[in-house]
Amino acid sequence: MIPRACAGGCFALWLLIASASSTAFAQNEVLASVSGGKIRGLTNGTGAIFLGIPFAQPPTGPLRWRPPQPVQPWAGVRDATSPSRDALQPDDGAWNRPMIANASEDCLYLNVVTPEWPASGKLPVIVFVHGGGNFAGGAWEHLAKGATLQNAGVVVVTVNYRLGVFGFFSHPGLSAESPEHASGNYGLQDLVAALRWVKANIAQFGGDSGNVTMMGQSAGALDICVLLASDEARGLISKAIVESAPGVGAPDTQTLSQAEASGTALAESLGCANIGALRSLDAQALLAGAEKAHMRGRINVDGWILKEPPARTYASGREAKVPMLIGTNARESSFKGTADELRNLVSARYGPRAHAALDLYGLADDAAAPADPVFGDAGAQYLTDTSFRSPTSLVALWHSSAGANVWLYLFSRTPKGREAFGASHSSELGYVFGEMASPPSGVTYGPEDKRLSAEMQRYWANFAATGDPNGEGLVSWPAYSASDRAFLELRERQDRARKDLRQPFLDLFIEDYQAKLNP
Repeated sequence: MIPRACAGGCFALWLLIASASSTAFAQNEVLASVSGGKIRGLTNGTGAIFLGIPFAQPPTGPLRWRPPQPVQPWAGVRDATSPSRDALQPDDGAWNRPMIANASEDCLYLNVVTPEWPASGKLPVIVFVHGGGNFAGGAWEHLAKGATLQNAGVVVVTVNYRLGVFGFFSHPGLSAESPEHASGNYGLQDLVAALRWVKANIAQFGGDSGNVTMMGQSAGALDICVLLASDEARGLISKAIVESAPGVGAPDTQTLSQAEASGTALAESLGCANIGALRSLDAQALLAGAEKAHMRGRINVDGWILKEPPARTYASGREAKVPMLIGTNARESSFKGTADELRNLVSARYGPRAHAALDLYGLADDAAAPADPVFGDAGAQYLTDTSFRSPTSLVALWHSSAGANVWLYLFSRTPKGREAFGASHSSELGYVFGEMASPPSGVTYGPEDKRLSAEMQRYWANFAATGDPNGEGLVSWPAYSASDRAFLELRERQDRARKDLRQPFLDLFIEDYQAKLNP
């Protein structure tokens, strides 16, 4: 069967296959054996792709809100030439993702792309976790845009996991039936199950099960930081690539009892007196009720996946000390309000430190501070600093202080057509995956973008292979440490190794954060 159409066009590696006659297409089908049975994928004579591979049973009916269960064996050969459905999620028009129309509660599938077929070696593995606030997004999206990351010499795995109310719902009844007395965080459990599947099966695709880098962006990057603080994921993650994560959560990460209270209120609003009724509820009705209650993908300290707020784990140096490549984009967020509204927002966050913060952002008087060509206006700087850049730098500081090797980056490239937005949230993904043939609407990728994309893929692949992004022909990327806060700016012309990324802003953030962490 020919892979179904998707946003951004078909995966570039398979354009020739997709346009071939049915006879020629059949000649490009290949088989692999995985947990559950045999699967049929596609090859172009060099590499291979396998789509929609189940790594757990469908989490539906009686398995809704239960830990992921091992796949059940199937007879014959299972087709793996078309992507699975994304996890069920709200379609509020903001995400502009056509695949949402086909989303399903039956979503525990992954995709594997390998640069070599037949598989012969032990290549480093990158397991990608998509962003979307843990309530949106999907594993197929980047493979659909002409991704070439696997051509850098890595096996790429992309994973779907339960989102929103299906992946992060807590209730006293669920906690009572759990042997661990925990509920919620099912999406995180799915990611652990996917990592275990990779460990057991990736050798079939030429991957090294002992060299697995987990890479995530936005909420996916946050999930990775959380898993590094969890005993359940120990030994499954060799290295971590953390792109635009909102830190490791606030010092007062939601407790299980708080999550259970929210779940109880939702159940009451839906007229469900018990867990059986909730599990029998139509999935779309459940999703609609959760959206009305503004309940999306919030992690909780459940005593099992998380025994304490992850910020405390990192601050105490108790996380898994794997090598980490971590960074943010120059202008992750923008602010649409007035200058007075921004001043009020800054003052409310920083409290007794508000005057210092207002001074730093040029908001202490009525004069409007000039916009920075890289970081944007004061609103963009404040939101990016407090939501992404400073939390990320704090994780880098904690992780390196605990003895782990850390490489910090700032992505600041703005392609033609995005000058008004700068290097915004998610804009680095096209470069990392190599989606130069499928730019976003209104964007033109030129020679500088293609050069930067190729270099970033080499940095990322080198890191996945050895734990160090440096390599021949690349600008030297110095390691980050508490004493030498070095980072690499990824941009046009010359990538620059620098130090002390917005240090006064970070220092103020750390002072405020630590006061809240240890009141």
